[in-house]
Amino acid sequence: MIADRAEFKGQLESITRVGRAQGVSLILAAQRPSGVTDQMRSNIKFRICLRVETSGESREMLRRSDAAFLPTDIPGRGYLQVGNDEIELIQSAYTGDKVIDPNRTPQARVIWPDRNELYDASQDQEPPELYKAIVTMLGKMAREHGIEKQRAPWPDFLPNRLSLSELLVSPDQTIPAVTSDEYLIDVDKIMLGLKPDIALTLNPGVNKWLNGEVGWLEQQDWENYALRPVVGLVDNPYAAKQLPLVIDLPRGHVSLFGASGWGKTTFIRTLVVSLTATHSPNHLHVYVLDLGGRNLGVLENLPHVGSVIIPDAEGYEERVEQLLRELDDIVEQRKTILYNAGVPDLYKYNNAHPTTPLPAIVVCIDNFIEFKETFGGDAESDVETVFDKFVGLARQAKPYGIHFVITVSQPNVLSSQLQSLFTERLTLKLADPTEYRTIVGGQVGDIGDIPGPGLCKNRPPAPHFSDCPAD
Repeated sequence: MIADRAEFKGQLESITRVGRAQGVSLILAAQRPSGVTDQMRSNIKFRICLRVETSGESREMLRRSDAAFLPTDIPGRGYLQVGNDEIELIQSAYTGDKVIDPNRTPQARVIWPDRNELYDASQDQEPPELYKAIVTMLGKMAREHGIEKQRAPWPDFLPNRLSLSELLVSPDQTIPAVTSDEYLIDVDKIMLGLKPDIALTLNPGVNKWLNGEVGWLEQQDWENYALRPVVGLVDNPYAAKQLPLVIDLPRGHVSLFGASGWGKTTFIRTLVVSLTATHSPNHLHVYVLDLGGRNLGVLENLPHVGSVIIPDAEGYEERVEQLLRELDDIVEQRKTILYNAGVPDLYKYNNAHPTTPLPAIVVCIDNFIEFKETFGGDAESDVETVFDKFVGLARQAKPYGIHFVITVSQPNVLSSQLQSLFTERLTLKLADPTEYRTIVGGQVGDIGDIPGPGLCKNRPPAPHFSDCPAD
């Protein structure tokens, strides 16, 4: 391990030096003693050396060559040395023997040729090894007596599949959960400032709807929690913590990068479901441009969704132009409203007017490159295109509660101007791993071959996340 991870050497040396006084014991197992440093050796009291290949390796451990001449046909035979004293020949115990239950009644196997076989094949199962039987028995007794499992210094890996209704934290350790309250932080962002549930999920609003209850909040906390949907879980291994993946729409427009087939459309669907589960139609309006796999049509049934626009429909381009004109008119109207109210943005206005809020508007564009190719026009022309209107809206609409979410296959699709406007950046798996750094910054590794996991910006150090399919 030290050869592969030299940065751990100093920490192991520190444990051998001061750990025993703090009640921390270290057991080192090495194929060759060369991995044990002089600093460690000077603080190690007990040395056990099984058979080694050479006399030099034996002398390095015991200051004598005896361990090189131990018999080859007796596994577990070795020498024990305490401090610098004489060595003693030992035989380590073996826990791999089969354990026969003494209370088990053996049954003879009798099969009559002309009768149906009534014998239970489970009788022929191999008995477990001693160590497995002990582990099973101790685990069972701990559960029966309510003894909690020892806390690990880190949470489990993010699951390959995660849903908005999946149990994150369980009050009962017999009920499986994704993580625990030892590792999960920022719970208030899941609960939108309300008291946490005992059985916590990623979106309690979704669970309320599934249980036949209303998940919409009557009054939103617009400045702290509104328009900040939870769409997944973030793993921060440096802090040994996990936290909800929150898309902070008031902070900036959102761009999600990813190669084809790695979950971009699923992300859009999850984001819309997460938002609409907790925001009523009085608080939120949604428009969707389904330019990818044409899998977002189901969202049109939500009362919040004004339209799901697909390029195959008649009048597609006119509908997009009309939507942008409508949004531009809303921006102008809200400029006047906010100016007269003396507030800088929609969120402060809605907090001051909880009974008559202005609904936030979220526009999702799946497969942004098709939108750009259709409406971009001639770059050298002086005529304003639909794409120019979109850029203008993205530049000025955020304070007025209009937010854009786009999915992009490659980073070079977005100009530097658009990248500066879409500050909330996430990426799923890309064809070229070197492009991750362009999106999230810093030194990052590759993403596995499972749809859903990715990396996100503005949450250093570029932690991994797993988003939630909303099926």
